[in-house]
Amino acid sequence: MLTDESARKRIILEHCRRLNAGDVGGLLDLYAEDVRFEDPVGGGERAGREELRAHFARAVEANAREVPGEPVASQDGVHALVPVSATLDGPAAGPGGVRSIEREYVLMLRVGAGGLIEELRAFWGAAEAGTDDAVRKNAPLEYARRINAGDLDGVMELFTDDIVFEDPVGSPPVRGKAAIRQNIAWAIECKVHEVPGRPVLALDGRTVVAPSVVTTSYPSNMRYQVIGVSEVDGNGLTRSLKAYWGITDVSLPDAPRLTGVAHSLAVTERLIENVRLSEARAGSS
Repeated sequence: MLTDESARKRIILEHCRRLNAGDVGGLLDLYAEDVRFEDPVGGGERAGREELRAHFARAVEANAREVPGEPVASQDGVHALVPVSATLDGPAAGPGGVRSIEREYVLMLRVGAGGLIEELRAFWGAAEAGTDDAVRKNAPLEYARRINAGDLDGVMELFTDDIVFEDPVGSPPVRGKAAIRQNIAWAIECKVHEVPGRPVLALDGRTVVAPSVVTTSYPSNMRYQVIGVSEVDGNGLTRSLKAYWGITDVSLPDAPRLTGVAHSLAVTERLIENVRLSEARAGSS
């Protein structure tokens, strides 16, 4: 049985709480024996709880403190992500010198059917971005600017011809510019508006991750808390975009406040109506 969205969000926040408490043993209790992890993404994957124990012990020794933002889930039944502002001790000039380092990153966990974390990915890179990194970091910001302006052609210019679009993660990927153009056109028709947060880069030289708040006002008012994970090529074009959000990350500003199953049913009903209208529009074009 897959772990539900709310449970996955609790797990990722509990990860942060136990790290802040310096509880390495408690942290490891959240993880499967054969866990795989990459921190930072691009730094090389490692595996197993003993490797992870050493990794967490180093973080605790450095007085790592995480302040998590708003977590999101995904509709694939396994992922949870959260933006994190962290501080930790690092070396400073002079013998024995220590300075406080601030770091912004996005933590992604994959939770197995038994409720244990099977994979950890931490997206962060060098503090000082070079020219290529600046282009990559700008990609989600420029996407938001153009889609907010209703600039369909401008949005499409940001993608490679073989772009793969998965929104939300857990739905079938949409491949190629022609198919994605219909999706973007529908989003613009729904009066989409995106407010991106601070993008973070991975050390792999291609990935950029950005939290955002997305609203639509047609056919109904909806608000989405989203974390987007994009791969950007050497020309600054996006070749893959995955939008992580779940049913629990959607709110209905014009509806009575609901919780639990009632909320999920209300959101699902509106999402189904959106799909119906989108398919009707595509069929008539």
